[in-house]
Amino acid sequence: MQRVGILGGTFDPIHFAHLAIAEEARVVLGLSQVVFIPTAQQPLKQQHFSSAYQRLAMTKLAIADNPAFSVSTIEVERSGVSYTIDTIQTLHQDQPHIEWWLIVGSDSLATLSRWHAAHDLVQLAHFAILERPGFELDWPALLDQFPELAKRSVRIQGPRMDLSATELRSRLQAGLPVRYLVPDAVASYIAQQQLYLA
Repeated sequence: MQRVGILGGTFDPIHFAHLAIAEEARVVLGLSQVVFIPTAQQPLKQQHFSSAYQRLAMTKLAIADNPAFSVSTIEVERSGVSYTIDTIQTLHQDQPHIEWWLIVGSDSLATLSRWHAAHDLVQLAHFAILERPGFELDWPALLDQFPELAKRSVRIQGPRMDLSATELRSRLQAGLPVRYLVPDAVASYIAQQQLYLA
């Protein structure tokens, strides 16, 4: 069965850590493709700092040079709150022959009990769990809540890049460079659109 990875997120902005973990998961798990899915509105985040279409544009620019990466507009076009379970159910219906792998950071997975229809999600998708620097996942506690994760997940150790969109926005607001932290095309787009200014 063909394996395809999904990396969802606000990507506000997308940066090299996103790309690195996607590539790591692709190689380690033998994924034929990684699909980046920008959210329209992330249910566990209070606000976005750029529009869904700006984040979509940055994501397309960021992945342009990797033929194994693609972008889906499924959540942006659906608009409203983006629930992962809705996306996975749609993908399963459209392409039932694919084994879908959600690529998630250990810090995000720690909040799995707060995700909409989390138990259903664990039944439909596999999880590629990337360790997040400075964060210790309470794996036994998570397995107590979601025992099926033991058979439907793989924990991946690297690469450990301590980089966040929050940090990048702060740098941009302070007039500091983000070159070598985001792809050049993304940095140019941010400058052209005058995003994340104080």
